[in-house]
Amino acid sequence: MGLFGAKKKRKILIIDDEVSFRTIMALNFEARGFTVAQASSGDHGVQVADEESPDLILLDLMMPGMSGFDTLRYFRGNPKTLSIPIIIVTARGFVEDVERCLEGGANDYVQKPFDVEALVAKIQKLLDPAAPPRPGD
Repeated sequence: MGLFGAKKKRKILIIDDEVSFRTIMALNFEARGFTVAQASSGDHGVQVADEESPDLILLDLMMPGMSGFDTLRYFRGNPKTLSIPIIIVTARGFVEDVERCLEGGANDYVQKPFDVEALVAKIQKLLDPAAPPRPGD
């Protein structure tokens, strides 16, 4: 809680090389009361996560430079980001990729295209697991 009982806005970091995806998702999350940080690559995401200390990370797998797999490995090996929930959001739907990510420490795996409301429900569950489910969840 902040001053006067105001609830702190939760920050989501979106790491994806597609600017249109980041923009659309940022608008969706901001409309739901989240603060959003963005990064266009794994390398950039590592830097932004260090500077912004997000509450949750959405991570694409297929990016130039540092892949999402390598970025996930970095986050799970870094004490500062070890406990930040990470949801993989990618077009890749191979069972091996899902298993690799979940075994590597991702909290969830969502394949593009997806339902925004379902993703928001997953995010809220990870950020506040004790909260009772909302109608429709």
